[in-house]
Amino acid sequence: MARGLLVVALLALAIGFLGIRALDSYQRSQARVKRSFVATTKVREGKFEAYVEEVGGLEAETSVPILSQASGQALYVIPNGTVVKKGDLLLQLDEPRIRRELEQAQIAYTNVEKELSNSKRDREADVESAKIQLKQAETALEQFRRDRKASLDEAKAQNAFDKVDLDRARTRLERTKRWAAEGLVTKREVELAESDIKAKEFALERSSKDLQLSEAKAKSDELDKQAAITRANSDLRRQENQRDDELRTGQVKLETRGKALKDAENAFKKAAILSPADGIVVLDTEWGRHHRRSLEPGDNIWAGRRVAQLPDLSKMRVRLALGQESTAGIRSGQPALISFDALPGKTYRGEVTEISSTASEASSSGGWMPSGERTFAVLVALQKSDPEHLKPGMRAQVRIISEHQKRVLSVPVECVFDREGRRIVYVRRNGKFVATPIRLGGANERYVVVTKGLRAGETIALRDMGEASPAGKTRPKQGSGASPAGPTAL
Repeated sequence: MARGLLVVALLALAIGFLGIRALDSYQRSQARVKRSFVATTKVREGKFEAYVEEVGGLEAETSVPILSQASGQALYVIPNGTVVKKGDLLLQLDEPRIRRELEQAQIAYTNVEKELSNSKRDREADVESAKIQLKQAETALEQFRRDRKASLDEAKAQNAFDKVDLDRARTRLERTKRWAAEGLVTKREVELAESDIKAKEFALERSSKDLQLSEAKAKSDELDKQAAITRANSDLRRQENQRDDELRTGQVKLETRGKALKDAENAFKKAAILSPADGIVVLDTEWGRHHRRSLEPGDNIWAGRRVAQLPDLSKMRVRLALGQESTAGIRSGQPALISFDALPGKTYRGEVTEISSTASEASSSGGWMPSGERTFAVLVALQKSDPEHLKPGMRAQVRIISEHQKRVLSVPVECVFDREGRRIVYVRRNGKFVATPIRLGGANERYVVVTKGLRAGETIALRDMGEASPAGKTRPKQGSGASPAGPTAL
């Protein structure tokens, strides 16, 4: 009995001792765990979105420009932002001055028209006179040629007669000489026949010279008559050219005055500028004392100036100014989500339609001094219009989805650290955290894509398990290790 009790007591002491050792071991292990606790997360696999978020201004893709067709001082200007119907009065110019200009244009046109009519009458008279002179010269040449022919025919006939007469006289002389040799006639008759020959030769010589002189004079006179015709022709062409030049000049002047008159008439009609369509009026601006302001009564308007616009509210877009880093991953066609401060809870879908190829320097808050920051203009079109709620000039918050992947690995940004130019994460393997190099893809403000170095489901540390780099942890850049562009898209 006593031995049994002793055995029980020894067993109890042994169990108690072992329990105390186990409890002490458990407490020490818990203390070690507590001292070495590290917050961790898992490598995620699934959808990923990276985007750029920026504030911009809403505007219409197209607007109907409203131009002034006349110059003058604005007497009335519709308030900016007024909803108008087609035909509503937008701006009224100084009508009395425009009326005076119309009257002056009418007088100037009438005077030029009279001048052109008088010039046309006078020049036509000069041309007709030149035509008459030409006709007279041509008639004189024809008459001269007829008279010359008759005169030359007569001289030629006389010369031919003298030749025949001389030949006959010579024949008579030969016959008389034969008769004298035969004693049939006296020597005196031979002498008379010889004297007749000399008279006939003289007459032939004289008629030949007269014929030559007549022909030479006829040629000279014909040249004079032809020269008169040439002069008359030249004078006619000169008169016609002068007439045409003066009429052409006068016609141009008349057309110029006519255009001025038409412009004045249109200006008179356009003194009242009416809305060409339904819409919201967006007035153009004018420099005030210290800043730009909308047009107002008293401003001077010149012909051809745009005074307002009627934006087409069926197609709206947001204009953004993005820095160079933010535009690195932006492409046309990328989707976007658009929200407005004035419309809480409403989100509109859009799409990037244009990215400027050159940067421009933004203005300071004063409106005209450069700020030194260079930005790229990015246009985001709304997919659906909402004319009832959306108005040009509204402040818009735009989120451009620059990257969307369905099945990728991603980790929180705070898990990634710089080590000697490499990006690493601390992966728990065999109870220890091992620095593991990784390759990065796209990123947003909370997560970064890992393209190499990790597997889905691996445990990684949420803090630096080695010596922190002098600059501390660095967030990877958008697209290839750059700094994230906006809040999480996950």
